Amino acid sequence: MGSAQRQWHSDPQVLKAWEAAAVRQTTTFFVNGKPLLSFGAQPLIDLVKAEIEQSK
Repeated sequence: MGSAQRQWHSDPQVLKAWEAAAVRQTTTFFVNGKPLLSFGAQPLIDLVKAEIEQSK
C-alpha cells in the first residue's frame, strides 16, 4: 500500500465517515498501486506475478 493510501486508510475523518455510513470493507484491490480490474483469485495471482516479473 502506498504512503498516500496508508494515510487515507488511517485518516480519522475518513474512518468516522466510514463508520457513519456503516462501511465495513471496500471492494477494490491494489497490487503496487495498480488496481485489480477483474475480481477473482486468478486475476490477482496474474497481477502479482506480473509485478514480480516487472521488478526483476
